[in-house]
Amino acid sequence: MNKFYTLLSALLITVTAFAQSPESMSYQAVVRDGSDILVSNATTPIQISILQGTTAVYVETQTPTTNANGLLSIEIGGGEAVVVSGVFSDINWSTDTYFIKTEVDVDNNGSYDVNGTSQLLSVPYAMHSKTATTLPGGIDEAFIGVLEARITALEDLLEPAVGQQEFTTPGSYSWTAPAGVTSVSVVAIGGGGGGGRNGDTGQTPGGDSYFIDASTVRGGGGGHGIDTFGTFTGDGGGNGGYSNSTGSSFSGGGGAGGYSGSGGNGGIGNGTGTTQVAGGDGAGGGGGGGGWASGGGVGIYGQGPSGSGSSIGAAEGGGGGSGGVDGKTYTDGSNSSSLIQRGGAFGGGGGSTYYYGGSGGGLGWKNSIAVQPGTTYTVVVGDGGLPDVQWQYAGQGGSGAVRIIWGPDRSFPSTNTNDQ
Repeated sequence: MNKFYTLLSALLITVTAFAQSPESMSYQAVVRDGSDILVSNATTPIQISILQGTTAVYVETQTPTTNANGLLSIEIGGGEAVVVSGVFSDINWSTDTYFIKTEVDVDNNGSYDVNGTSQLLSVPYAMHSKTATTLPGGIDEAFIGVLEARITALEDLLEPAVGQQEFTTPGSYSWTAPAGVTSVSVVAIGGGGGGGRNGDTGQTPGGDSYFIDASTVRGGGGGHGIDTFGTFTGDGGGNGGYSNSTGSSFSGGGGAGGYSGSGGNGGIGNGTGTTQVAGGDGAGGGGGGGGWASGGGVGIYGQGPSGSGSSIGAAEGGGGGSGGVDGKTYTDGSNSSSLIQRGGAFGGGGGSTYYYGGSGGGLGWKNSIAVQPGTTYTVVVGDGGLPDVQWQYAGQGGSGAVRIIWGPDRSFPSTNTNDQ
């Protein structure tokens, strides 16, 4: 059943004007659905009835929109009201006990399915001042100020905004901070580098991924071969693993960087004149691919198990770390398809059957990034680097990603980083 929590008391219903004849009063309520989840940023029709005893002397409807905290705010008798019956200014507050009845259409389907009735206590009776012959002590403006301050304090006690947004398709985006959100945590993973042959120039590095700008939090794109792995910027994270290329004609792609260390380096396969090497494990990130297979990717939902590297000499893709996608094994499909050697999402390096595989993208995370509600910020997601077009057995790097989370007690690498 839907729930409707009314913030209705002497502290929360206030007269909008005391010095003259007040014609409206403020009303606020918090709306939750049947799963006890706040109904945020939603149109929520409401019908208000003022009861004199059990008789309705005034009825109106309004169609407000709740804020990010599920708070509904209206002015009873105000300009947004659609009067059903009665005249609000004609109510004689001195003659009887009055109640307020609320009926809410939580699902906005034309049916009022939540209602409640509460007695109006001392504050609304200040309206009696417009007709009273005497008002002992006059109007206490200081008291009114105290009431308004308490209303603000109670609003601040409402459940804070909690949420997240992920960007997993390469490109540039704009993200607007929701109402009530002043701090976020972000993880950014760069795209993995493309694979290719030694000496060829067709392969490209992966693109950087970042939030606001590259100096705030960044996962760098992976390059091509040794010492060209993706780096990172942030409170923590890991570099991408690189591809081995010590004379072997079969080189695995490097794994994506991890939440607590580097991704695994690619292995060396069945080339001549060299010792075979297994793909390395990732530290909270992707494992390196063996032979000519691609590196594993890394997930965006916080730190988890490390990705496992491939066995010695095997053309196996590296395992995905922290929920990332495994790299592609060479025999997963047609040998002529470059897609079978693409690096795992997110950030795995592409494999190659001739010398250099692609290096893994870096992963950076940062907490407590200050933002302003309603302000728009830049998000960039890097793509995986392209393989060498002259070599059909080279794979593209895995694409990058950015994920933003907010809410109390949530932070990377692993504190309540799941979707909430």
